[in-house]
Amino acid sequence: MADLVEYWRTVELFAPPALARPTKISERKAGTEWVQPVLVRDGRPFPELPWQPGHLLSEERPKGGRYGASWRHTVYGGVFPLDIVRKTLADRFGFPQEKDYSGKRKAGDTAIFAFTVNERGLLLEDTVVSSSCAWATGRLLDPGPGESGWLDGFEAFARACAIAISHLTHRYIPYEPHPDSPASGGGGKPVGEILGSAAEGAVNALIASLTGVVGAVGVGALAGAAKPVMSKVNKHLAGKDDEAGAKGEKPAQEEDKRQEEEKEQGSGPGRPLQIPDLVAFAAHVADVCGVSHLVAIGGS
Repeated sequence: MADLVEYWRTVELFAPPALARPTKISERKAGTEWVQPVLVRDGRPFPELPWQPGHLLSEERPKGGRYGASWRHTVYGGVFPLDIVRKTLADRFGFPQEKDYSGKRKAGDTAIFAFTVNERGLLLEDTVVSSSCAWATGRLLDPGPGESGWLDGFEAFARACAIAISHLTHRYIPYEPHPDSPASGGGGKPVGEILGSAAEGAVNALIASLTGVVGAVGVGALAGAAKPVMSKVNKHLAGKDDEAGAKGEKPAQEEDKRQEEEKEQGSGPGRPLQIPDLVAFAAHVADVCGVSHLVAIGGS
């Protein structure tokens, strides 16, 4: 029975939802839902996000509210094709992928994280969702299914990611390029202090792309970066569990206490999210998962 439960848990971990298709602007009515990809292009300013001045949605009110309504925006980051997951599974277990002649195989893209912000771009509490599929794919590669408990720890990982983005949005970061060295970026260092070197490298590359110094920004180029500080959280939690067990304490209670302490460090609404925040967080999550080489952040 235990093996059966574990089997279905594994299936669930490797079954990501596909992203909705982008809305055709010609078919959209004012005040209705808009699924919009955000692309960063070399040498051009960042495109406006829906909660920023200059974006069409910032000048519209959503329809359907009896007493008025306000926008809520769901942000998906670290987009990657579902085919990558299937290919990774096939390569790891050594079975060929048959062609999908019937068209039943799920197609499209998914993302390594999602969260919701309000009409001002402020992160809403308890809305951060990390991809179990991206995490499980990374675990498939390292340590691999040959190790006992190789799919244990997703919940701790997801909590750590939620804390990380909360900390990021509670710190002011100047993202403008440095006037004397545009390629160095303006916010990489403080981002690195919060999320680690992978996020720092992604932000520096992004800022440099404003001047056309580098090509399209992608996490794959940062695969060689050192693991970020927050990637140590899972190991830290595991060590705490062992220590608590030796003392006769309950790991869950210790973890709840630690989470409350973390929340206190990031109280209040924080600041509106910007494109560099999204790039940094995507790079961080992909790096912690160990799938930086599979995920691209965007740009062309």
